[in-house]
Amino acid sequence: MKSIKIQLVLFAIISTITIWSCEEIITIDLNTASPRLTVTAIVTDQPGPYIVSLSRSESFFSSNDSFPTVSHAVVTISDNVGDSETLKESAPGNYQTTALRGVNGRTYHLKIVSEGVTYEASSYLPYPVVLDSIASPKIVSGGGGPHKKETTSSYYIKCYFKDPSGSTDFYRIESLTANTDSLASYYQIYSDEVTDGQRIDYPLQRPTFNLGDTATIELYHINTDNYDYYKTVNNILRNKKGPMASASAPQANPLTNISGGAVGYFGTFAVSRKVVVVK
Repeated sequence: MKSIKIQLVLFAIISTITIWSCEEIITIDLNTASPRLTVTAIVTDQPGPYIVSLSRSESFFSSNDSFPTVSHAVVTISDNVGDSETLKESAPGNYQTTALRGVNGRTYHLKIVSEGVTYEASSYLPYPVVLDSIASPKIVSGGGGPHKKETTSSYYIKCYFKDPSGSTDFYRIESLTANTDSLASYYQIYSDEVTDGQRIDYPLQRPTFNLGDTATIELYHINTDNYDYYKTVNNILRNKKGPMASASAPQANPLTNISGGAVGYFGTFAVSRKVVVVK
């Protein structure tokens, strides 16, 4: 599915871990062989419908842009209190809920049966962490020191939220900006490993804005599996673009919470959203 690849490349280009975040080495499995099912599935605590997208490719990060969709699969999402729904294929490779609603504190189970193979994943939907406020400082450039001047008219976004204490929490922070042609989105990930229970002051490096622009900021409270997926995506693509990168080197797949040999992820996110006009 070409759109998945585009999203991941965009994520790698703009995603950064701030100085508060703990970097860690994660061992990943390599995949250069037979085609594998690629899954993107997300359930949030916001109203649906939720989409499960299925495609197939030879390597998750291959140079081949052909990602054939996978139709006629049986896709089911259920939770730990007995709610269950079999999704309908709304477009080739896209399976959509009609009634399911994500509820904080529940564990969701994804089951996909495709071409005689069963793929399964489970993901806990955390409780939301609320965005307290959003600021839009002007970008300062020029010489260093206390007398440096503002020589640009661009602005960036800074968001504030209170991290829960007593647990390790993970976040994906998304900024969306609309222009006349499209809606662009940018992601960053963050772990509170060294900032547990603190009020977080988080700057978004991308995109930059002009005076009067409207920005939508979404704070996703995610679980460990989802964070590890995004982190390995970032690591893989950063290494692939680095000085040791080689077109002939084996390609790696990010960590996945899906069994059965699929790549991709099943994500469950608690969402807090704010809209700000840059001023």
